[in-house]
Amino acid sequence: MLRTVVHDTSDDTTPVDLELSVVLGKLPQKTFHVQSVPPMARALALPAQLPVAAALDRVLRLVSVGSKRFLTNKVDRSVTGLIAQQQCVGPLHIPISDVAVVAQVSCSHCFEQESLC
Repeated sequence: MLRTVVHDTSDDTTPVDLELSVVLGKLPQKTFHVQSVPPMARALALPAQLPVAAALDRVLRLVSVGSKRFLTNKVDRSVTGLIAQQQCVGPLHIPISDVAVVAQVSCSHCFEQESLC
């Protein structure tokens, strides 16, 4: 039987020792239905005055296409929309803020704060 165990070697205690079924409960069985779809590709058609290199340059200049920084800097890292203040600060988004604030629900003034002292 699989178990979740936390053992503290400093005082030789085991504060957590649970069967995994107790922690996870009865998870429903997942069934995946997969089918292949043939690709519907067609030749790239660009205007005559637009070279491929110029078109590619235009697309890759979009922050949302050419850079993963868009995901880490411009959007909510938790994908919940509940982040009031992230732990990252400054133009380089370094995680050195002394506080992170998370809203409990949308459109509310109830927040959870985490800080380092």
